[in-house]
Amino acid sequence: AKSALKNSFFSGIKMLCSRGQSAVVTAVRSSEEAAAFVLKEHATRTKLEVEGQKLKWLVFPGLFAGGVLDIMTKLLLETIRMKPPAKAKILDFCCGSGTIAAAMSVRTEEPRLHLLDADAVALEAAKSNVPTAKNF
Repeated sequence: AKSALKNSFFSGIKMLCSRGQSAVVTAVRSSEEAAAFVLKEHATRTKLEVEGQKLKWLVFPGLFAGGVLDIMTKLLLETIRMKPPAKAKILDFCCGSGTIAAAMSVRTEEPRLHLLDADAVALEAAKSNVPTAKNF
């Protein structure tokens, strides 16, 4: 585990304990920013059907639903059939890879989309999947 962290992105790497193939490791992110292309190497490109349209979709390992429309998001979108007014401000809180924001962009004329998520990797996917969003 410790060797997997040895790169220019981490410093102060300490293994707290280990057992078998598992370990608890602490590390401090260095001031160097990880290059976006490093993350893109792990991307999967697929198509996501939202609101009857097949959209080009990008996902990374570990993201919720893995590039498919999960059953509960599908139910939410079917239940809330509202069509926001043109140029509506829409916040997709806990946006993940941007599924709900993408649906709102299909339903709404010129939406002003704002996407928020605690997961930086999810936001990178959302930036690719919902390029019309104003803020991430």
